Amino acid sequence: MLTELNRITKLAENTRYFRRRMNELGFVIYGNKDSPVIPLLVYMPGKLAVIARECRARGLAVVVVGFPATPLIEARCRICLSSSHTKEQLDKALSILSDIGDQISLKYSRLPLEERISPYLTPDTEEQPTNGVKTHMNGNHHVGNGHVKNGNHSTVINWTKQQITNGKIKHH
Repeated sequence: MLTELNRITKLAENTRYFRRRMNELGFVIYGNKDSPVIPLLVYMPGKLAVIARECRARGLAVVVVGFPATPLIEARCRICLSSSHTKEQLDKALSILSDIGDQISLKYSRLPLEERISPYLTPDTEEQPTNGVKTHMNGNHHVGNGHVKNGNHSTVINWTKQQITNGKIKHH
């Protein structure tokens, strides 16, 4: 059984992993990078029914939101993550969304891979040299003397730019 702190940590890990993978796949997502509620931009209201129906048929629960709750051309599909989701469940959801995204052309991102995922790159939890590579920092990290180290917060996913080659992530 997960303790409260472990649940929070697991939810943060799931959130960062899922958001990074959605960006890698080419989806445009909104919201705070740490939020477990992930709005996938669909843009066209006519695609909302299709994505809702296809996700439901494949066993994936999503919430679709369109006008008047959103601006007319900012229809979205919300994915809500939990600390109880396993990596296998997240990967299955990503696979389902990727298939649907290919079928109805939802992969709108035109940014290079590195720019899409840079908010989700974090240094390892131990101090490490950056080898001259600039690493994206958020408010929980500090850079000094060519080294990257964490502040008082623990890192949830350990991706660095050195793990990106030729526009693809090297998975462990």
